[in-house]
This record gives sequence, structure tokens and C-alpha cells, in this order.
Amino acid sequence: MIEPIPETRLRYRELVIGIGLLAAFVLVLANWSHPVVRLEPAWINPPALLTAFTLPWLATVSLMKAVRTAWDRVLMVCVLLPFTLYTLTCGPFIGMEAVDSLRDRSNPGFEFVRSEAVFPGRISLYRTNGGATTSFGIAVRHELRIVPGVVLVRELEGFYPAFDGTVAVLSPNRVRVTVPGYEGQRPDPETREYRLRRFVYF
Repeated sequence: MIEPIPETRLRYRELVIGIGLLAAFVLVLANWSHPVVRLEPAWINPPALLTAFTLPWLATVSLMKAVRTAWDRVLMVCVLLPFTLYTLTCGPFIGMEAVDSLRDRSNPGFEFVRSEAVFPGRISLYRTNGGATTSFGIAVRHELRIVPGVVLVRELEGFYPAFDGTVAVLSPNRVRVTVPGYEGQRPDPETREYRLRRFVYF
């Protein structure tokens, strides 16, 4: 006969699961703001982020199972409220971007332009688009595929406003990125050189 798991162990397990889910959500947001890891192809990232927005709600279910008294539940709601409000506020915008990405198999807000192979990985240019109130920009990234579908990313600044750009490999650890002028806002071409790290971050 299988003995039931004691209630205290069940509550402890739900507490650990809830805290783990919240920690995962914080890590996802940090990675979205300052990218270190991305999925490929790029259009997968908005739907993946939207999926991660369910984590605070799953954490709420687990943490509510872990507490017993009404005051503990009130305290837990106060802790969880900023996370759930964030998902409700930003979720619709991420949702619209995710729908566009799934429909077109592209990421209109972060469009791939071109890349140049380096060792290791590649230097990639992306065209950023923040909507009607912003201009286009060019993001420069050093990327290294860790496993199929997962890419290690390091931001190498970027250009704003800008629409296009080219990459020239000068040496194993140096590249030059050149972007043309942009619609009178930046009439002259601009060139920058970047020193690469052997394994992206070190």
C-alpha cells in the first residue's frame, strides 16, 4: 500500500514550485530586456515570451496551495500582484506581436537583415521597428548557436535611426559595420568597429 504524502511536504513542494516559477519569469524578463539567449528562428521568440507570461499565474496556484491561513493568502496576493498586473498590462502587446509572428513566420519588430560568419558564430544585423512613433534602427549582435534552436547572444550596440547595413570581417576578433544615411535624419554613412570576444562573452 502506497502511503500518502504528508500535508507539510505537499505544502513545501508547492511553495518551492511557486517560487521557482516566479524566479523563471524574472529571468525571462531580464533576458528579454538584455538578451543573452534567444530562440531561432527569430519569429519563435514573441510566442515563447507570451507563453512565459503564464508563469506568474501558475505560481499563484502553487503558492495558494502552500499557505493555510487567510493572512498568509493576503500576504501572498500582495507579493504576486506586481507580477500578475505586469502580465495583464504588457500581455496584450506581446500577444499582438506573437500573433503577427505566428501568422507571417517573421518578427516584424526585429527583422533579420544579414549576417557574416566569424569564429565562433556570426555577426548579425537586425532591423528594429518600434511602431509608428519611432524610426527604424539596426541592432548588431554576436551570436553563437549553443544547440539547434538556441542561440547565445551578445549585443554590440547598434545604429539609430538606420534601415540597412553591411558587415566586414577585418580579423578573427574585429568586424566593421557600416550603415548608410537615413532619410535626412542622419545624412552621412556611419561606420563602427567592434572587437569580438572569443566565446561571445569571454
